[in-house]
Amino acid sequence: VSSAKQVKAIVADKTKPSVISFDLNMALNVLTLHFSETVDSSTINMKLFRFHTTATGAGDTVALNGGTTLTSDAVTIEVRLLDSDVNAMKSKLIGLTASKTFLSMDQGAIVDMNNLAINPVSVSSAMAVDVFIVDIVSPKLISFDLNADTNSIALTFDETVDPDQFSAIKLTLQGTADGTGESKTL
Repeated sequence: VSSAKQVKAIVADKTKPSVISFDLNMALNVLTLHFSETVDSSTINMKLFRFHTTATGAGDTVALNGGTTLTSDAVTIEVRLLDSDVNAMKSKLIGLTASKTFLSMDQGAIVDMNNLAINPVSVSSAMAVDVFIVDIVSPKLISFDLNADTNSIALTFDETVDPDQFSAIKLTLQGTADGTGESKTL
């Protein structure tokens, strides 16, 4: 250690980080961001991220409201998206296919380890998804309300569903939860 030399000059980091690519796993609702350098995961502001159906911003857009960071400071950060954001995306057909999945972000969406804000990705040149995993998880019925006066039923699912794909003839009402009582298939 006696041969250690003192540094003559330090050049501070002045290079802002950039997003190199992003992946989206719609089965797990996880966004993976790949950066040009290590970023401070505690500074991510998901409200500055937006998903789009086109690279030009001409289609539908969903601004995110939050998320949970799953990884520490690194060049790759994973974020679990909020269910409400994913449902909003699905209702606008964002994230159903790779061809309709683009991302933009404002400056300040995250900073590097030297507190330099990320280079923004504009709405007019949104970034295409790199690795896309389709949602293969079937929706689950959470609850229903039956109104005998109006002969209607309201179904609540755990995620956005396509009403055009619903088939009432496949719906069965049962008198008991275990299916041993009377039942009626519509």
